[in-house]
Amino acid sequence: ALSDFWFTLFQGMTEKCGCYFQLKDPPEAGSETFPPHSLIVIGDIVRGAPWWPSLHILKQMVKENHPNLKTIGLLYLMDELGNVPMHEDINSAVAFVFHTHWRADLRKKQDHLYLLGQGGALSRVVHWLPLGTFDFTPSAVLNKPIDKRKYLWSFLGSVNGKPERAAMIGAMTTHPKWSELQEKGMMHLFTGFKETVEEGKLRYKKALHDSKYMPCPGGTHPESFRLWEALEAGSIPILVDGQHHEMIKALNMGIIWLSSWSELPEFLLNSTAESEQELYGFVSKRYEVIKHNWAKRMSEAACAL
Repeated sequence: ALSDFWFTLFQGMTEKCGCYFQLKDPPEAGSETFPPHSLIVIGDIVRGAPWWPSLHILKQMVKENHPNLKTIGLLYLMDELGNVPMHEDINSAVAFVFHTHWRADLRKKQDHLYLLGQGGALSRVVHWLPLGTFDFTPSAVLNKPIDKRKYLWSFLGSVNGKPERAAMIGAMTTHPKWSELQEKGMMHLFTGFKETVEEGKLRYKKALHDSKYMPCPGGTHPESFRLWEALEAGSIPILVDGQHHEMIKALNMGIIWLSSWSELPEFLLNSTAESEQELYGFVSKRYEVIKHNWAKRMSEAACAL
């Protein structure tokens, strides 16, 4: 479950230091220590393994003031439910810590300023890690200038158990001008696993590259892969503002912010070619700056191991 996005990025950064990664299974509960120069991945779905053996070993290493800690990095991935324990004594002892997903208990503790080129020291801080993409690579073949894109907007995905998505879809389909919105965009709701994973992947990717705007309602967590995949594909993301998006908003990437999904239909209906072109240019340039700073900090982290 260490997505290709993150593994490729860390691997690339590490190779610049003349090193490489060797993937290993999580340790057994009875293990005594981690070797030096380790990147430890912790999360609810990391390779289907529980996170507690790793944290147990790290707690013991902190207790012993183990010298290996200074060359160990922590990567907390897929903490969508916010239930993976975060131990300050562990975080302050290792070389660096990255954590995906906004969490209320980490508010004001997660550092996002490094993405703006303003970050401080690598150690003794929990870096907020943007979720990135999942099994998605932007396509130069599919990519189009914004004025050549077929859809004003699109949404492909499942709704089951995802109330924010249902709210967005409800706002669109109950609008008096839904028929006009349909003509300008495309919506397809996946109904089963086969359609979502096997058949929907390419269709979703094509839609991202052929849409001017991409509504990005949350799923299990308010931050979604769809947001970062839209940015990679050159589609302008649309989000509903909220405290859980405060770090994304601080990056000033040209994302469209609404106060509720009920505003979405009118925004789309009032969009103009001029505003779309201007936004597209700003979003693309700004995202490249953010990615540069992102990779720079990752490089520092990889070399610290």
